[in-house]
Amino acid sequence: MSNEAKFEEIFTEAAALDEKLSAIEERYEEEQLKLFGKYELEKASLYKERAAILGKIDNFWSILLEYTSASGDLLLPSEHEVLSCLVDISVERDAAEPANFKIIYKFSENEFFTDAEITKEYKLVDGKYTTSKAAISWKQGKSLVVKEDDAEMDDDEEGMMLGFFTWLESEEDKLQAGLQFANEIYPNAVSIFQTTLHDEDDDESDLDEEDIEESEDEEKAQASKKRKK
Repeated sequence: MSNEAKFEEIFTEAAALDEKLSAIEERYEEEQLKLFGKYELEKASLYKERAAILGKIDNFWSILLEYTSASGDLLLPSEHEVLSCLVDISVERDAAEPANFKIIYKFSENEFFTDAEITKEYKLVDGKYTTSKAAISWKQGKSLVVKEDDAEMDDDEEGMMLGFFTWLESEEDKLQAGLQFANEIYPNAVSIFQTTLHDEDDDESDLDEEDIEESEDEEKAQASKKRKK
């Protein structure tokens, strides 16, 4: 047997074992999601208390969506106006199957749609999440949903969602934005928001320092010119 044939035989056997290992890993990940959902369900009453507190901060959820990775990647400039009407977001877990959840977006009255709430639902099926299409009652001529046929995309953008509301009305979630929000952002909303504000303050401080340095440089240059005269 040649070395090539020998290696091929060995890797075939190893690949068969890898499939069994992957199956165990998939079961582990599914159990993790179920366990996480179970304890998130226990936090439901505390999340309601938190919502009352966070309601005192203007645009809390719209700011959080804008600065978090998957959600922020979905947002289009045309959607910022309606997101300023977003007053609350909650994640509701299924009591019987806590891994399944709904993300409920609550809006104040606006010129785009008549819904006070928009719901996107996720279900864990055979270890993978499926999502439903959110129902949105758009006002005449106000729909923000982008059709792929109408969008101009670069090659590396093909297959990506074309906006937050397009994602809501889609039965796909290629960025896993809903899963990230429910399992990572929503539970840690306060600390993420604080980090966002801190980063913004740092950026503003950096800009202020740059302005001061530029001003000092200009003053030195003007003083130098006067001395030369």
